Parts: sequence; structure tokens; C-alpha cells
Amino acid sequence: MKKAHVETIFKKYDIDCSGSLDAHQLQNFIAEYAGRPVSEQAVAYIMKMAAAVSKDGSAVTDDDMMVAVATWDSFSSDLTKVLAKFDAFDADNSGVLSPGQVGDMLKFMNGGADVSQDEIDWIIECADDSMEGSLNRDEIGAAVAVWYGRVVEVAEESKSCACVIS
Repeated sequence: MKKAHVETIFKKYDIDCSGSLDAHQLQNFIAEYAGRPVSEQAVAYIMKMAAAVSKDGSAVTDDDMMVAVATWDSFSSDLTKVLAKFDAFDADNSGVLSPGQVGDMLKFMNGGADVSQDEIDWIIECADDSMEGSLNRDEIGAAVAVWYGRVVEVAEESKSCACVIS
């Protein structure tokens, strides 16, 4: 049902029938999907996270839309919870999580199930705007959202994966 709804909205804003949405089209798409206006910064973030999966940062394709939607859902609804988890795992109060701390946080958020080092490295690579090999408070929301988007993508493929933020 959700995928059909997303596809319907996508077609509405893909006015040139290119199979992709530019930033302006995506902003209108997300605003309709969310039922409220969306900032340009949020759109840039969503495009960045979808591009991390598709490797095309100029537009979000119809194949990337479920990742974009999952990214938006995760980012908009879970940011407060994610920041609280960040604080809990920032043991030295540095405002930065090392790769090990990121892994510990993701494992906790994943119900105790291990998260591979490859997955942790990929998540940090996607969200580490400061290019320091770690994640700060401004980057952690993006990291969790891209991870959640990947979990949703894998779940759709296998129908047996879950991510719970508590």
C-alpha cells in the first residue's frame, strides 16, 4: 500500500517523465507525502542519503524513492530519540562518536544484534560530513536515517529484517 502511494505521488511530480526527481520536485513530493512543508536543507539531506545508495546525487530516481521515503520517515520522527542515544554512547562527552561507539549504538538500536564493521564503515562514510572518520551530533541523525533506509531496503528484499529505535 505504502509503495503504491509513493509511486502515485512520484508520478505526479515527475513532470518530465524522466523517472527521477530533481531537488525542487523532491521537495514538492516530500511535502505532499509528509503533509507539511519541507525545508531545502531536509531535501538536500534526503537527496544525499538516497544518493549514498544510488550513487547519483543530482536526482532521486523512482528506484530510490522508497529509500528517500524511509530516510525522511526516520529523520523526521526519530531524531530526538537518536540524539538521546548519541548522548548515552558519548561516554567521554566529546560530542563525537568513534567508529566503535557508533557500532555499539547501532547494535543497541538493533536489539542487540551485531552490525558488521563493513556496515558501520559504510554508514560513517555516508554521514561523516566533517571527514574525520567519526560522527558528531549533527551527523548522527543522517547516519541512523541512512542505516534505517538500508535496513528497509534489505527488509523489502528479504521480508525478514527489522530495526527498532527505543
